[in-house]
Amino acid sequence: MKDFEDEPEVKRVLNGAFSFFGVYAMHGQHSEQLKENCILKVLCPDRTWQLFRIQIKEKSLNTIELSGFHICYDANRNFISNFFESNGSGAKIMAGLEQSLAFKQRFSYASNVTSTHQFTAKQGSPIDILIGSNNGGQNLTGVTGGELDMDQFKITLKDRLGQDRGFRVDFGINLDSITETVDVTTMANSLFLVGATPEGDYDVEQDPITFSYLEVKGVTDETRIIKKRENGDCKTIEDLKKWGQSLFDKDKIHLPKVTHELSIIDLAGTDEYKEFIRLVELQLGDTVHCQLQEIDIEVEERLIEYTWLPRTGNYKSLVLGNDLEMYSNTFNNTVDSVRKELKLQSEVLSEKILSASNLITGTVGGYVRFRPKNKPSEILIMDTDNVNTAKEVWRWNLGGLGHSSNGVDGPFNAAMTADGQIVADVITAGTFNAEMLRVGFNGIGDTLQLVNNALVIYNAKNKIMELTKTGLEFWNDDIQLARIGTAGKVAIAGTADFGKDKTGKGAFISLDTAAELFQIDDGKGYGIGIYKGGQINSAVDPDNPAGWVHMGNMGIDGTLNVNKLFVNGKEVTGGGSGGGGGGGTPPSLTTEQEKNAWAIWSYLKDRDWSEQAVAGVLGNMEQESYIIPDTEEGSGGPGYGLVQWTSPNAGETGRAYVQRKLKEAGISGDYRTINVQLQLLEWDMLNGQYIQTSDYPYSPTQFKKLTDITTATVAFERNFERPAVTHPERIPMAKAWYEKLHGLVAAGKYGMPVPAGYQITSWFGDRDDPMNPGNLETHKGMDFADSLGTAIFAVEDGEVIASLPTAESGGFGEYVVIKHADGNFTGYGHLNARSVSTGAKVSKGSQIGNMGTTGNSTGVHLHFSVGTALWGPYQDPAPFLGLIRP
Repeated sequence: MKDFEDEPEVKRVLNGAFSFFGVYAMHGQHSEQLKENCILKVLCPDRTWQLFRIQIKEKSLNTIELSGFHICYDANRNFISNFFESNGSGAKIMAGLEQSLAFKQRFSYASNVTSTHQFTAKQGSPIDILIGSNNGGQNLTGVTGGELDMDQFKITLKDRLGQDRGFRVDFGINLDSITETVDVTTMANSLFLVGATPEGDYDVEQDPITFSYLEVKGVTDETRIIKKRENGDCKTIEDLKKWGQSLFDKDKIHLPKVTHELSIIDLAGTDEYKEFIRLVELQLGDTVHCQLQEIDIEVEERLIEYTWLPRTGNYKSLVLGNDLEMYSNTFNNTVDSVRKELKLQSEVLSEKILSASNLITGTVGGYVRFRPKNKPSEILIMDTDNVNTAKEVWRWNLGGLGHSSNGVDGPFNAAMTADGQIVADVITAGTFNAEMLRVGFNGIGDTLQLVNNALVIYNAKNKIMELTKTGLEFWNDDIQLARIGTAGKVAIAGTADFGKDKTGKGAFISLDTAAELFQIDDGKGYGIGIYKGGQINSAVDPDNPAGWVHMGNMGIDGTLNVNKLFVNGKEVTGGGSGGGGGGGTPPSLTTEQEKNAWAIWSYLKDRDWSEQAVAGVLGNMEQESYIIPDTEEGSGGPGYGLVQWTSPNAGETGRAYVQRKLKEAGISGDYRTINVQLQLLEWDMLNGQYIQTSDYPYSPTQFKKLTDITTATVAFERNFERPAVTHPERIPMAKAWYEKLHGLVAAGKYGMPVPAGYQITSWFGDRDDPMNPGNLETHKGMDFADSLGTAIFAVEDGEVIASLPTAESGGFGEYVVIKHADGNFTGYGHLNARSVSTGAKVSKGSQIGNMGTTGNSTGVHLHFSVGTALWGPYQDPAPFLGLIRP
């Protein structure tokens, strides 16, 4: 099929995906036939035409992006609810699977694997059972050690794909380089062995025989590496141990794997090396050999993955590996196999080189003439033997070398002249070295020049812009107007306008150091100006900037920090009302991820979710979105948001899907924010996304009350996300969030220890010692001054762990200490009287005493502290009270 914008690709992985991808022109010859779920016939490396079920990923004004899987993946529309084989060959198991299908399809299931195995499949789709997750069990290729072939409508489990065709790579012929790599990830020196199932009542599922652990000599706890190995042919423990020992003696699985990365040269298009045309005949599973005695390297590895260009009939890339035992997963999960990629002509330059090589080496005939005949001064290479009739001509003489398609006298559209000029429509090069590169823009003086590592634009002879590694500069000939540095700094000299039209209207930015003005204006006096001293005005009058004030709305999406805030001429101060400021993030949480996690933790806990259930959700979110609401799936997939919502409709992006669901749910607000997405999450729990499974039979209400983190993490993934492959690594993530967030109290959520009207006389930190003036001390709390007897309140629920008289408090006078659920201890010193006893339970805002001046005190005040133990260490109380230091 022509009209593809790029070369379409077929990618196949051994025991993995068999897929197609391409980008087709919107107005191409067959664009009308490219519909959702259409079938495309594609030429594959084995010279067969295979069928692919096509999905439309995306349409634009110019292109249609296609993707699809081999027609055999249609088998996954079927379902196998339950299948068990106690001791069957590959053919018997495949036949049993076919008989267990929910409905008949035209696919045939076959196998040439003769060894016998026990195999179980429950509640899964056929392809997933064969090479995928098999609902948490080992898939069939993993159990049998087989390899799955897909050919039209035939699904065949084979003992091996491909063959050893004797294909070789060697230095001096088609091997460019070789790198040896030692890998220890597949080593095993201690084996957990699994054998056959004992004979008996096959209607009852029985456990196979096992032996733990068979080890090589000299293994210690420091060096032990345990791996599981299965052999259904071993019916006794002795047979099992004997087979396991052969893995050490014969297969050397306790030794490191040695693999090789080969860079080879495609010689298939040359006459000299026609025998190497076998390169394009390599098939999945085939063996590749290389023996280099001089450096003592011998390679024997198999082709386990390829990317194929069906229109050109060439491989784009090949992947070789030497350990295929674990290479068995439809969805390309991380595996233990060592994989090395051979990159064959995949870059544009390589493609151009190959194309040029094919043109030159594939040209037959041509006529060479030296003229004048007796004393030649030039060479002609022509398409005929007559100078007068030749059209395609290369002419080479002292003036240069040129090519003409119009005869010996030109014109020469491709030429290299004696004075150093190269004439060509397109020049393809790897590395281009030049002292100066000059490009004419429009033929009337505008040029782009590369001079001394700088990119310069000239208008006639005047320099107007220069780009260097230190930044971008704007010039008026030899006067620099402005500069944008690599660190984002902008320097302005004189006056510069950017984007202003000739009439002075339209949006523009002007910078004027004379007026010390940065102005963004629409050309009609409406905009924003920033003046010396930081004043921001809504409209600009350079002659009278102070006469303008900000008018209209100002939006700030983030944190705004100010030292002083005035509203209608009155200063607004933190904590002045005696409240806690509405609550923020605990001071110990500093990263964006931690702050987002706290927002989710607080929101869901306020809606009666257990902390363990929230932790389970956070563990899933960490891997799905890194707990960032406005994020799309990293691999280019369709997921979006905190839980990576994915539309069931092909072609609909995650962003569009989330917005559509919000509209359906009647939820308003910015879809990119945590609050709105959490509202959608709660709605989704009751409206379709959350589906109670038999493995984790918790309703949404029951899920929210779970108290086991592991159960909550897995239940949320199974019931809400329902992935093809589960992610046990999310459990420790969830537990880590529980440990980090459990017991924390938001900054500013503590109440005030004193009523309104107080005065802060001393903040936390270094100060002059009031009891010993002239000496520096560290003040371990905050001092609030008011009248004698002012009521003192508990800032949060807790237990009084100390209610001490002046004689026992170490200078704090009458002293009360309360321990809170977040692990903090708050202290209340220099009281006139205590109204609570040790062991008492107190509530936030309840009175615990009265302000006084007992102990080491110079006046009536409350010394308030926040510590992590009874006597410290202490923290700055201001953030916990929502107060901002001057």
